Amino acid sequence: MGFSVAASTALTLFAGPLSRILFGEGFGPTADALRVIAWALIPFTLNAYFSLTHVAAGTERPALVAVGVGILVMAVLSLLWIPRWGVMGASWSMLIAEWAQAGAYLLNWRRGRASLPLAASPSEI
Repeated sequence: MGFSVAASTALTLFAGPLSRILFGEGFGPTADALRVIAWALIPFTLNAYFSLTHVAAGTERPALVAVGVGILVMAVLSLLWIPRWGVMGASWSMLIAEWAQAGAYLLNWRRGRASLPLAASPSEI
């Protein structure tokens, strides 16, 4: 998790130079989108952990629900925001959808509905 925070911070701080170095001067404006998308690394880390743990434990249903939440949020926000704000609407849609998916995993775990062998139980926190 710490690496995700560090990487998100670095990408946010250096989005402008990174965009220009990697893709050329014409892609400088994409730095704003990168600054938003960079913060999706944090919920993505949580999502990867929970989804892989559920698959390994044979409890795929919570993963299915969480992914469904993420897809639904992404679809609705994309339909509303991309026509209006373009790439920035897509960036914010993706970020919020990742957090929604992470929230679904965390809510399921916190309620004790998921028995994850590699995670502490809610009562141990």
